[in-house]
Amino acid sequence: MAAPQARAPSSEQAWLAAAQAFIQETLCPGGKEPNGQLTQLVIDCVKTIWLSQGRTQGFTLPLSYSFVSVQDLRSHQHLPCCSHLSWSSSAYQVWAQEAGPSGTPLPRERLLLLGTLTDLSGDLEQECRNGNLYVRDNTGMLGCEVSRRGSQMPQIPTRIV
Repeated sequence: MAAPQARAPSSEQAWLAAAQAFIQETLCPGGKEPNGQLTQLVIDCVKTIWLSQGRTQGFTLPLSYSFVSVQDLRSHQHLPCCSHLSWSSSAYQVWAQEAGPSGTPLPRERLLLLGTLTDLSGDLEQECRNGNLYVRDNTGMLGCEVSRRGSQMPQIPTRIV
């Protein structure tokens, strides 16, 4: 008799379903069949980063984080913020304290912005590289900064999926 397969709790199943739908909608080329391999690679990458922090409260997925597209981030998030999947609350507090009495740390949001990191501004006619970085998904493009503030900042991956 075969052993029963372990089923993910309904909260994890709901998160995975939302992740799969979001990835297909915002990262896969429009009008094409769903790309299961891309979806699984992205979920595995998020899961690896999440589990690397070591304090996951027993969850294998970041259930408290929600997905946000470039378009939604632009239209709904009117204040600068930071979101680090690999940070615990205490790591964020340490980072925030590094701002010192004269600086104001960015508020923390539990958002996952998934996209392609590129140095092309979106002006495809000129293919102009201006030294800036952008995150692109199917809903738009957003300029971004790489901040290396403090020792708690995670390293940029050597392989971006």
